[in-house]
Amino acid sequence: MGYYLSLPALILAAALQSSLMGQLRIAGGAPDLVLILVLLWSIHAPLNEAIFWAFVGGITLDLLSVIPLGSSVMGMLIMIYLIKRLSVQLFHINIVLVAGFLLLGTVIQITVTHLILAFRGFGLSPGDVFQYVMLPELFYHLVLFLPIYIVIRGLQQRLYPEPGTRL
Repeated sequence: MGYYLSLPALILAAALQSSLMGQLRIAGGAPDLVLILVLLWSIHAPLNEAIFWAFVGGITLDLLSVIPLGSSVMGMLIMIYLIKRLSVQLFHINIVLVAGFLLLGTVIQITVTHLILAFRGFGLSPGDVFQYVMLPELFYHLVLFLPIYIVIRGLQQRLYPEPGTRL
């Protein structure tokens, strides 16, 4: 069921991000709704579903922006791989770990995207990327992640109830 939800949710998030979120810039950075949705869904989803969400989210994001096609996909797939590897090592994932995963995922996504842009000759200096892109996005993501995570986690618990629990 998560596969079917990914298309409308991520297309809507990418459309909002490319149109509305550009108006909410603080010091050059804006929230990345697609990144937040992909990461928060992927924390508790199976690996194959998390990869599907990362691929769909990255493609929709790249199609509605000026960066080279596949740049966001690469960043999101690396992000999902590392976070899934870390979450396997943990017994229980709490809200502090989710916030940490979101910060780590944001840093990975921005770094990979700007490295790809730098190789194509369009990159900013690392100081500018940190000051004008990474810090504002990290701030936005910390502010926005909790309400989005509560909605996503509630939806996932309804879609995939744990054995022995009743809704």
